[in-house]
Amino acid sequence: MARAANMDSSAARVRQLRPADLDAVTAIDAAAVGRSRRLFFEKRLVTVQADPGRYLTLGAELDGQLVGYAIAHLGKGEFGADFSSAVVEAIGVAPGNQRAGIGEMLMRAMADAARDKGADALYSQVDWTNSALLGFFARTGFELAPRTLFERDIP
Repeated sequence: MARAANMDSSAARVRQLRPADLDAVTAIDAAAVGRSRRLFFEKRLVTVQADPGRYLTLGAELDGQLVGYAIAHLGKGEFGADFSSAVVEAIGVAPGNQRAGIGEMLMRAMADAARDKGADALYSQVDWTNSALLGFFARTGFELAPRTLFERDIP
């Protein structure tokens, strides 16, 4: 049962994601992006299990139910950096639990876990038209990086 959006996140706890969380992670993500990216999460799970030391996979649980997740990979030289960093690949909170501090709690836990693994910085990417996600990243201490990501179609 999802809590109302104005509920306090203090009852939630952060834990490692487990393979059994795949359905919940996929459902939370699909609610946010409007389509299922199950194959992405299935492939990520296989990769994480093969090399767990390179990934941070966190879940937020409330009343025994997964209500949020965050996944990052660790690396050195990511985005041109000459130090160790963690790249947040995916983060999501169930719609009924958004704006309750769950995402911020996950991001604090991600930063702590990344620091414990030797990372000096967190990075991520976001569609610049997604104002809600941009606002979330700003509230959690992210700022624009001094680099530009380019994209082009291949006809």
